[in-house]
Amino acid sequence: MTDFLRAQGVLSLGSRLRALSDQLFKEGDLVYKRHGIPMHGRWFPVISLVSLSEKPVSVTYIAQQTGFSHPYVSTQAHKMIKLGYLQDERCSQDERRRLLSLTTKGKALIEQAKPVWDNFKKVAYASVENSGSDFLDAVERFEKEIELRPWSQEVNKLMHDEVEIIDYDPKYKKDFARLNIEWLEKYFSVEAVDQEYFDFPEKKILQKGGRIFFAKLSNQIVGTCALFHEGDGVYELAKMGVSQSYQGKGVGAKLVEHSVACFKSMQGSELFLETHSSLQTAIRLYKKHGFVDQGHRKPGSVYARSEVYMVLEAK
Repeated sequence: MTDFLRAQGVLSLGSRLRALSDQLFKEGDLVYKRHGIPMHGRWFPVISLVSLSEKPVSVTYIAQQTGFSHPYVSTQAHKMIKLGYLQDERCSQDERRRLLSLTTKGKALIEQAKPVWDNFKKVAYASVENSGSDFLDAVERFEKEIELRPWSQEVNKLMHDEVEIIDYDPKYKKDFARLNIEWLEKYFSVEAVDQEYFDFPEKKILQKGGRIFFAKLSNQIVGTCALFHEGDGVYELAKMGVSQSYQGKGVGAKLVEHSVACFKSMQGSELFLETHSSLQTAIRLYKKHGFVDQGHRKPGSVYARSEVYMVLEAK
């Protein structure tokens, strides 16, 4: 193992396991070559599984049983078919499926390789014992842990926690318009009243006692929303948009949480919002944070698309 990979710690775990796998396959190939056996280490999972099956098996089945990708299994099988160790036939029920079985030549190869496999098993157990740990048990527990908590999901959760909610800055004026226009054009259209807010956010929102927030992730503005001050402590949660590539990742929830907290810190008397019944994901988010559907369109609404009126329930 290289010093570089060791220095990376757990970040290089995948690379180290890949390198270890390559080394073990190489060790097998050296033995096969030394004893004149036309076998390759990377064939073992495929050819051994085929040999243990009482009937021909598909590439998909082998991939499922070994954990290898379908293309990888297909490539190894093709090499063995070309050399005459495996034969393939089309499934009578599905012409697209290839079913693999051993040829006479393949069965002979298995018999040649068995002594090597038996001795490799002895050497492998000895190495595990000499390492001073129950390596196989540790690997199994580690595999189960990854299945239970896939790293991709866990890393994404941590990334969501790094979303920073910041206040308005003139340099983000275009982002305020961009993020809102993106979803408006996707579901509805930009109305004249919308454009006024995008063109003059300081005058139309901030100077009237409102607030504008942005969600920042890895130096990118990925979401926004605003609190419009209607007067007498009444605020509207409005103009919330999240970049399409970041939707479903908790950004909207953080914006709503921050907005509600800000409203309460300003001792507002009422917080409401308007939306459309087709935006069910957003409505569920609002309900989760205490907004209650009033069952009718907001009286005097300035938006043509508005049909759902929700008010934050007093706690």
